[in-house]
Order: sequence, then structure tokens, then C-alpha cells
Amino acid sequence: ELQTCIDEAGAGDTVTLLEDIRAHVTVVSGKDITLDLNGHTLRDNNVSPVLPVVANYGKLTVINGTMTSAIKAGVINNESTGELYIGNDARIIATGNRQAIYNNGGKAEIAGNAYLSAVSTERATVQNLANGELVISGGTIIATKQEAVKVESGTLTIGVEDGTANSN
Repeated sequence: ELQTCIDEAGAGDTVTLLEDIRAHVTVVSGKDITLDLNGHTLRDNNVSPVLPVVANYGKLTVINGTMTSAIKAGVINNESTGELYIGNDARIIATGNRQAIYNNGGKAEIAGNAYLSAVSTERATVQNLANGELVISGGTIIATKQEAVKVESGTLTIGVEDGTANSN
């Protein structure tokens, strides 16, 4: 089970998906892991309609695959103790009228060739609040019906060299 692998990972370990999977997982405070999606998809399990695919309270790097949610919850919630890095071929896609990244007071960076998108009438693709620190240093952020990035409170630093932020 993915949650067990995350719980048992040591500092600096990489958890690698070997196939597509449906799950909701939590990275607890004090964890420092890389989640290598390995070209696969991690999606919501359709059982918990209000839980994000990943709730991050630790230090999490997401690379090389797709995370998606079609339910009315975010794909990744980065909480106040969370440090989140999205890059290296990571695709975070929300189709369930919520945000791709909900940075709820943590530190989050979108970098490299990351791709984030959301189809939502309620939330921005990347929602920053609770004095969160958001850095966009690369990638593509697409929004349909709302903002690509919304800062309710906290800081936003943009240093994009080869990225795109647009709203349809």
C-alpha cells in the first residue's frame, strides 16, 4: 500500500510507483521524501469525496508522472508544516471543481517543466492562503473559469524563465 511505503520511508528516500494507483495519502510532519510517479498516475480513490489525493505536512517532492482528482477536493493540500516541490515532468490535474495545489500556509515551489491545470468555478489552479510561501520558478499553469494563481494571503515569488501562466 502506498501509505505504508510513505510511512516507512526514511529521510531522503524515494517512493516509486510501479503502476497506476488510486489512493489518498498523508505525508506527516518530519518526513522528507520524493514521490516518483515513474510515468504512472496517482488519482483519487472515489471513496473519500473531501480528501485531497495527497495531504502534505512534511517535505515532499513530486516528479515524473500525473496526479489527478475528479472529486470535489484538491489534488495536493500543502499544510502549514509542509514543504512541497513540484517539478521534473510532474503533472497535477484537478477536474473536480477544486484546486490542483492548495498551499495552506506551507512552502511550495512549482519548477522545471511541471504542468498544473484545473477546471473549477470555485478555486484557482494554485490557491495560496494562510500566509503560505509560493514560488513559481518554471512550469505551466492552466486555469479554466478561475485564476491560474490566487494569493489570498502570504507571498508569491515568480521567477519563470521558460514557463507559461494563462487563463482561458
